[in-house]
Amino acid sequence: VTFFKYFAEKDDILLFYKSLLTISLNIKIQEKGLSGKGGLEQIFNLFTNEYKERPSLLLGMVGKLVSGASPYKPLRLTPAEKHVFFPDTDFEQLDLLSLEQLVDKLMLEAVLAAEVKSTGNVADLGNYFLSNIYGAILLSHFKGDSADRMLFQNTIRSFLRSIN
Repeated sequence: VTFFKYFAEKDDILLFYKSLLTISLNIKIQEKGLSGKGGLEQIFNLFTNEYKERPSLLLGMVGKLVSGASPYKPLRLTPAEKHVFFPDTDFEQLDLLSLEQLVDKLMLEAVLAAEVKSTGNVADLGNYFLSNIYGAILLSHFKGDSADRMLFQNTIRSFLRSIN
């Protein structure tokens, strides 16, 4: 009963998980002063580590997004949740962006800094980046072999090479 006080349905925990990942990315990227390709690599690294540690959560998150859940829901945490999950973070100094906004911002920075040689539309490049992350999660799951983390990494690295 307490669970459903916070989540309308059990799958909503997957969107909460996505919010926690996104906030964690925002914090790491801003604390490290990353921009452009460095920030995109940080996203890649986080998803690689998450895939290694929690593949079923990532797969569930992608499934929830495929089922029609809006990936653009705002990132909302209560003050208590912020304190529990990110105790050392000053949220007043943090510019929180959705995962999609963060990728678009970093892709634009990468293009402007000539770190990305592709001549495509920046928003399209951001969509391709996210499509590759979500697709790598699915492909690694479908392959189901012991090399799934390597397959995930290779898929994303191939994308990063392709835009250079």
